Amino acid sequence: MKTKVCPMCGGECTQDQSGDFVCNCCGYTFETAPSPVRMAKHEEEGADVFDSVKNAVAEIVCGFNGRGSAGSGYMITPNGCCVTNAHVVTDSSTFEVSSRIKVTIAGETVAAKVIALGDNRAGSGSGIDLAVIKLASVPRAATCVKLGDSSEVRNGQTVFVIGNSLGMGTCITRGIVSDRDRYIDGERLLMTDCATNHGNSGGPIFDASGKVIGTIVSGIDNAEGMNFAIKVDDVKAFLKRAI
Repeated sequence: MKTKVCPMCGGECTQDQSGDFVCNCCGYTFETAPSPVRMAKHEEEGADVFDSVKNAVAEIVCGFNGRGSAGSGYMITPNGCCVTNAHVVTDSSTFEVSSRIKVTIAGETVAAKVIALGDNRAGSGSGIDLAVIKLASVPRAATCVKLGDSSEVRNGQTVFVIGNSLGMGTCITRGIVSDRDRYIDGERLLMTDCATNHGNSGGPIFDASGKVIGTIVSGIDNAEGMNFAIKVDDVKAFLKRAI
C-alpha cells in the first residue's frame, strides 16, 4: 500500500480504494494530483465557445445628433441580418432611429440600417426591446450564431456573455443562469450573474455548446450580479414577425 506525507500536518497517509490519500493523524483527504480531465474542461470550455462564435458577435456604434452610443449584437442570417436591442439603435429621449450605424464583426467595420424595430417602451410597436439591423456588406469571415431552446435552459448551468462591454471592444464573461424565468417590469426574462456593462446591450448569452439562449437587455441599478436577457424563444417569435 502506498504512503505519503500529509500536506496539512506532516503525518503519514495511506491510499484508500478510490485512490485518494487519507492522513492517519488528522484525517485530511487529498488526491495524488488534480484530475486533468476536469481541469481541462473547466479551463477550456469558455475558450472553445469564444473561438466558435467570435466572428458572429457584432460591436455596434450608433450616431445621434452629435453624440454616439455603443451596443452589441449577433448575426443570424448569411446575408447580414443581426439582432440587437431597440434601445441600442434609437435615441433614448426622442426614440428616433439612428441613420448612422457602424458594425464591427469578424475584424471588419461596415455600415448597417434598421429593418425591424421593437417597442423600446415608446408606446408602439411589438412591445419587446429588440431590433434587426442589416449589414451593407458581409465580411468574408463573418459567421451566424445558432439559436437554442428556452425549454432546455436550467438554473445553475454555465453560460457566457460575449459583447462590446463599455464600448471598448469584444470580451467574454462567465457565469450561471440564476433564474430561467424571472418576472421583471411585466416581462419574463432570463437572469444571470455574468458581468455585463453598458455596451453589452443587445449582445448574446451563450450556453456551453455555443448556442444563443438570450439577448442581454438590462441590469438593475445598484444591484450586483443581477443581469437580464430576453429569452431566445421570445427572440425567435420576434424574428418570425419581423423578417
